[in-house]
Amino acid sequence: MTNASAVQFGRIRSTLWPIHASELKKFIPMLIIYALIVFNYSILKTTKDTLVMTAKASGAGTIPFIKVWVLMPMTLFVTYLYTKIANQYRREQIFYIMMALFVGFFALFAFVLYPFQNYIHPHAFADTLQSYLPEGFQGLIAMLRNWSFTLFYVMSELWGTTIMTVLFWGFANEVTSIQDAKRYYAILGVGANIATMLAGEAISYLSSDGFSLPFYHGDSWGQSLSLISLVIVFSGLASMLLFRYVNNAFYQCNHCPFV
Repeated sequence: MTNASAVQFGRIRSTLWPIHASELKKFIPMLIIYALIVFNYSILKTTKDTLVMTAKASGAGTIPFIKVWVLMPMTLFVTYLYTKIANQYRREQIFYIMMALFVGFFALFAFVLYPFQNYIHPHAFADTLQSYLPEGFQGLIAMLRNWSFTLFYVMSELWGTTIMTVLFWGFANEVTSIQDAKRYYAILGVGANIATMLAGEAISYLSSDGFSLPFYHGDSWGQSLSLISLVIVFSGLASMLLFRYVNNAFYQCNHCPFV
């Protein structure tokens, strides 16, 4: 099919856009879904480090503690959770469940965890630990002190491994033949690169003073972070809607497992 497509499209078309017109209704939604997921990943990749390093009594030294003491156990837990879900639910349901977990967290962070950080972060307890423990424990104490920021960092990391790598590519590999993958996946990569560039522009815009949330009256960094979290939520919801369309229209299979 690939050779036939190359002849049919011509040399330039087979390189730049080797997609049949009849395939656009299913390929374009898949392309947008992947672009939205990569868009979120690119935003989170930048935001998570800034959030942790600028937190109270924190810094770059906190990140290694998060990766060892929180990210690694959470990765194992999410892998176990995904395996359990994959054995009990259909492909479409798995996508909704996993996306809902992440989208729900970022919505919770935007509306509850960050606005009320001064009430939920145990600064007094962390100060006590800091006065007794050696200086080498400062990163661990900062991780506990700003625990909601730690969760944001971990969920941002897991978005790349769970949502982008396992969830999307698991779906794409299942519904795309090997011959079609040779044509599809290169275009998906181009879409991902464009999404990454747009994510950089989005961060610059959301971090400026030109736009703010009327219901949030905190500092400018808090405004930007809440806006970024809301963008993540809306992009995730859009991905779920598009997935529902493309799955029901072209890949419906009530008895097909996802893995």
